[in-house]
Amino acid sequence: MRSIALPLLALVSFGCASPSPAETPPPGLDPIWAREMRAGLDALELGRPEAAERRFQRALDVARETELPSDELAFSLYYLADAIGRSHPRDRMRADRAESLFEEARVELERAYGPAHPVLMPVYERLAALRTRAGDKRGAAALRTAGDRIAARFFPQHHFLRERFGGASPAAILQPLQVLQLLATAEASTDESVAAR
Repeated sequence: MRSIALPLLALVSFGCASPSPAETPPPGLDPIWAREMRAGLDALELGRPEAAERRFQRALDVARETELPSDELAFSLYYLADAIGRSHPRDRMRADRAESLFEEARVELERAYGPAHPVLMPVYERLAALRTRAGDKRGAAALRTAGDRIAARFFPQHHFLRERFGGASPAAILQPLQVLQLLATAEASTDESVAAR
């Protein structure tokens, strides 16, 4: 399993402010993919899901054309599906497309991180919400159970997430990049406390 100290994490901070023309993406990321993902994340933050959808679609096209690793492909799929769901929440055909993109993201994230990594929890949560909206309560329950199993295995070792959300399900709140960012923060603080001893 790849370390969570990925160049992808740098995208989160890289995408927080408007870049200067001389700014370049973090090492290891395709510059076009990084630019489109950054613009999509910015658009989502500004409440513009239609603009985000266009950017994430371009990022996905780049990820497929350049054969980026599974995690970058998965994040392109996930955020495109999320933008589609936000921009057209009641359109059944768009919901079906979002569901297939979330499912493809799940497969790619499992390929990159393994089947029981916490980065999958938000994907299961979004898939369950779509299944609920479609009237498939049994399917939604199965997806939530899969996410809960991951949380049960993960949270005993990383209680900081549970404390941070006051007992609420982080899967209902977090996005995959945020999960990775929290894991990196926890890993760094654990490393610092071990070094201090």
